[in-house]
Amino acid sequence: MKKINISYINLSLIILFTTILLRKFIQLPDFIYGLGIGISIALSAVSLYEFKKKQIKTNK
Repeated sequence: MKKINISYINLSLIILFTTILLRKFIQLPDFIYGLGIGISIALSAVSLYEFKKKQIKTNK
């Protein structure tokens, strides 16, 4: 089994957790909170796309 590059997943989880923790302890504006959540979702989607792309390429 090949090693999966999970750098985007790690980065998205770090952004997600820091955004949620900052929201819990400091009053973040809604724009900053939404931006952090949106970036983390986008990075997760990119990592899923790359994983699927590599999986299709190895099956051929």
